Amino acid sequence: MKNLISLFILFLVATSMMNAQKKAEDFYRQGELKSSFFDNDGAISEYLKALEIDSTYEDAYNKIALIYFNKKDYLNAIKYMNSYIRFQNNNADALYIRGMASYSANDFQNAINDFDRAIKINSKHVRAFYSRGLVNNKIGNFSSAVSDFDATLNLKTKGNSKLEFADAYFNRAVAKQGLGKKDDACIDFKKAADLGSVDSEKALNNSCK
Repeated sequence: MKNLISLFILFLVATSMMNAQKKAEDFYRQGELKSSFFDNDGAISEYLKALEIDSTYEDAYNKIALIYFNKKDYLNAIKYMNSYIRFQNNNADALYIRGMASYSANDFQNAINDFDRAIKINSKHVRAFYSRGLVNNKIGNFSSAVSDFDATLNLKTKGNSKLEFADAYFNRAVAKQGLGKKDDACIDFKKAADLGSVDSEKALNNSCK
């Protein structure tokens, strides 16, 4: 009899857990639907409902973080990406997004730390190299910035647009300019300008005559 009661209790617990998981998934799907119609606040509300039921629903943390990032609410983006990364600490893209949020919030050291980790996990993460180069330019680490943009240009593939190459050449030129290498900088400004960079055209006219 005791065994039957124990089995019945286990059945009730398992059923309750399954029902709760289904409810969490339903709220998550509602969040996805609202997000697809650009109802970002509504989507966040649904994802939070999913998390109230299941605090380990990692994808909900990720989706909330991405919405806040796109809304330029970088502190909340970092907050929810922190939660996601606790479940996915080897996810290079998540680290990259958190790094970009930190960079956008002027938290440059944490940005570099996340880009470092992303690159350690994925040595071909071109966006992490490029973004780390931007941070290094911003804080005056021009030699490191040149190395990062070198890696960016070496990793870029034929699938990238001309302007993506142009941005890398332009920012490498800025780094070389910071190192006092005017001639090398002008070569990169010229490459970027040839690929359509308006800022490089201006730099050529102002600095490379």
